[in-house]
Amino acid sequence: MTLNWRWTLSLLAPLLVLLAVFTLWPAASGLAYSFTNYSPLQNAPVHLVGFENYARLFSQGEFFTSLRNGGLLTLLTVSLELGFGLTLAYTLRHPFRRRGWVRALLLIPWLVSPVANGVMWHALYNPDSGLVNLWPALLGLPHLPDPLNRDTALVAVALAEVWRKAPLVTFLLLPGVLSIPRVQWEQAALDGLDLRGRFRHILLPRLRPLLITVGFLLIADGLATSESLLMLTGGGPGSATVTLGLFSYQQAVQSYNWALGSTSGWLIAVLVGLFAFGYLLINLREARP
Repeated sequence: MTLNWRWTLSLLAPLLVLLAVFTLWPAASGLAYSFTNYSPLQNAPVHLVGFENYARLFSQGEFFTSLRNGGLLTLLTVSLELGFGLTLAYTLRHPFRRRGWVRALLLIPWLVSPVANGVMWHALYNPDSGLVNLWPALLGLPHLPDPLNRDTALVAVALAEVWRKAPLVTFLLLPGVLSIPRVQWEQAALDGLDLRGRFRHILLPRLRPLLITVGFLLIADGLATSESLLMLTGGGPGSATVTLGLFSYQQAVQSYNWALGSTSGWLIAVLVGLFAFGYLLINLREARP
């Protein structure tokens, strides 16, 4: 047993070192900075300020705006990603030639970096030269309004995120859909179940644990969304698309307020931790006989 543990640790050692250097140390440093006046550009001595940064954060209206925008964006994107992903996985359940290629192609949108995704969709949404007004121009119809205006910018951002992540959801859910015995689909056809009935009585009950897991991963990723937003809208117009992740970046990098950015970043970690705790509770309840 001891030899096995030593062998396992020797194999995991490179990963543990990388996690310590690039994840644990920056996270611990950020937590420490949130209780100080530290800034990489200041020459003043660093000293503890207690919860002053947290008090300043909660006194800013833009922070609550970013909290609301991030919550709405996460709710909208996760719902659409799970819905589209599950529907596409259901569509691909029947075997056909080159299905393996299709499954591999589903990863391409997700492999596009968030920065490149934001740049691409910014160009597509351009009201003068983007794809949005290409077909109205060809058909001689009036131009559509700019999708990135104050009223619709958050929805436009959500659609860009769904384009990138929904195929990944399909890729993750498809093995679960394929594991459902064919006899259940045949029985559903004999019982005359429509698409809604098949989702309700077959797909959702069988895939519930997997859906919860994928949903949690999407929520954690959605709460920290920043790179694609920075390229797509920059948080605008105004503060219509500022989320917690982007707010943290703006404070730490653009405003040189490192301590406040670290404080906001750790609040994101707390939110993700709360969802993780809920996820663990659900798993424990599912595991009970």
